[in-house]
Amino acid sequence: MLYIPTQELKFRKMPLYIILAILFFFGYILVDTDKIDDTVSLMAGVVFLLLFFLFYFLSKLKFMIDNEGITHDKFFGKPKELQWTDIKSSELTWHYHGHGASLSWEFISFSGKSLSFNPSYYSRKHLRPLAEALVLKCHEAVIDKRIVNMAKGKFPWYLF
Repeated sequence: MLYIPTQELKFRKMPLYIILAILFFFGYILVDTDKIDDTVSLMAGVVFLLLFFLFYFLSKLKFMIDNEGITHDKFFGKPKELQWTDIKSSELTWHYHGHGASLSWEFISFSGKSLSFNPSYYSRKHLRPLAEALVLKCHEAVIDKRIVNMAKGKFPWYLF
């Protein structure tokens, strides 16, 4: 069988950097026009504190692939692990809630354990090795056609 080196999928930091840049820009405009008061400075401090905690929580997300299987470590809870030989199916599914929807990549094992994560947190260059490893290591698994295409480099348009 093909050997897969240990790789860690890292979440995207660019959206947080864009939000911080926008906040700094508007903060600069408020300071420059002398329209800043205590409530605005307090709100800016709260927003920066919330963004710092969001960045910290997202930096604790770890998704590892290696020769034995996959491991997903979140900030809260214990890490979930699945071996390549235990994976029964893998698919991309939409979860609808209210007027919005979120995409998740789900892995289900023969014993009924499941592991899911949001692929939008990761870039295409980090998702492709996972799809390739899944296709190469899980011969008995039922794999979604979109994931097989991702292993070939053809990503769905909604995964940026």
